Amino acid sequence: MAKRPDDGEQNTTVAALRPDKKNRRRHTPRNVSMIGDALRDVGAARSIVIDETGEVLAGNGVLEAAPAAGISKVRIVDVDGDTIVAVRRSGLSPDQKRKLAMYDNRAGELSEWNTEQLAEDRLAGLDLTPFWTPEEEAALKSGAAADEVERLAAADTGEERSAPATTGDFQTFSVPLTVEQERIVRAALREARRVYSVSTAGDALTFALDAWTESQKAPVA
Repeated sequence: MAKRPDDGEQNTTVAALRPDKKNRRRHTPRNVSMIGDALRDVGAARSIVIDETGEVLAGNGVLEAAPAAGISKVRIVDVDGDTIVAVRRSGLSPDQKRKLAMYDNRAGELSEWNTEQLAEDRLAGLDLTPFWTPEEEAALKSGAAADEVERLAAADTGEERSAPATTGDFQTFSVPLTVEQERIVRAALREARRVYSVSTAGDALTFALDAWTESQKAPVA
């Protein structure tokens, strides 16, 4: 790790930094690939955050993508939290400026939450409420409902699907919806919350799926 500025050293290398072993975001191959594309196309721009030991607190995807993009140098700026660090990039064409902004926003969307680590956080008693509402956290914890959706989908299509791996009680899944479909689903979940007298959409979904499953077991008249 490089020395602090008062020791006359402000530079280090990408190889000298360490990724966060408990990173709450999982960087997918496409996410890392797009970060690499950005570094090659418009060069480095956004800063990362490290602690005094050289562990990356924010910017693990950049750390992972940089070597393949041919970037090895790191300039360290020490701050105390009272100063915003602005990275000035000069000489970019209008198209490169547009691409930089697009890369910056789109690449972030392609990473995903590390639900296994979040489960460990929750079991350790760490507070997640600053980052998720109770309803959003319930959705993360609705592993039973997610497994049931997977099982029912496999039964409908005749496909064999292995159950998704879970750690603790966290499990997520996604289904693409149109705006109209999302509106209908949200309305249905609000009604389910009222019918089953529960406070979260995750609990409402679980109760609704349990009720639907039981209805399918009823003998045909």
